[in-house]
Amino acid sequence: MLPFAVVAARLHKEGVGVLGKNIKITSEIPIGSGLASSAACSTAFATALISSGGKRMEDETIIDIARDGERVAHKNQGAGAIDVSTSFHGGVVSFEKSMGARREHVNALPELVLIDTGPKLSTAVTVGRVSEHYKNKRELTERILEEINRCSVMGLRALKDGDFRSLGAFMYEDQECLRQLDVSSPALDKAVEIGKKTGAFGVKLSGGGGGGIAIAIGNNPNTIVATMNGIGFNSYVAHIADRGAKSYIKKIKKKDMS
Repeated sequence: MLPFAVVAARLHKEGVGVLGKNIKITSEIPIGSGLASSAACSTAFATALISSGGKRMEDETIIDIARDGERVAHKNQGAGAIDVSTSFHGGVVSFEKSMGARREHVNALPELVLIDTGPKLSTAVTVGRVSEHYKNKRELTERILEEINRCSVMGLRALKDGDFRSLGAFMYEDQECLRQLDVSSPALDKAVEIGKKTGAFGVKLSGGGGGGIAIAIGNNPNTIVATMNGIGFNSYVAHIADRGAKSYIKKIKKKDMS
């Protein structure tokens, strides 16, 4: 509850009426699986209070307030930059440290298969592993990180072009880089191997890795689901929501002005 209390305190400081409000939060996003459930809940909580208070705020201010919950939850000042921005804007969001988050215009989106590979390590542990690699093998690690960046840039380009097969190939390349940095897991590696045999265009870990959710795309998502379920991985098809929390705030504002 502490992350929500921190967000509420920040909103109160910003002049949003929070006292006496009764907010119930429910979520279908698995907790601690690499799908940023805490960021989604923090964003929903912040926007619900702002909407009910009818106060106008800049997008970046709202995102920063929601990130306060993530900073507390993950004990890291940099937490939530990507995940909260995505929950707020919806759709496809890219992120660069120098430029921040940006909503990308994509004409067609693939169906996603979410594959639960089992318990995951904390993000702090997997980030620590990357730090160790950087400390002990700096030149090699920098090359791997550059390759991950290339996969991200080229993968986004393929997504915008509607070339899901090429996007999948970059997902496999990215996953191999992450495996070399020790942020994969035997179960994630197995999901990737089975995905390739099933004909998935691409499979890679989600979030901080070390277990948890793998994401797959392909022509036959239901076939991927059936195969993964057959080997004990709870899997299901998911869709990328075009609307984020921002659209809900806009809806409230228009209603209030009418």
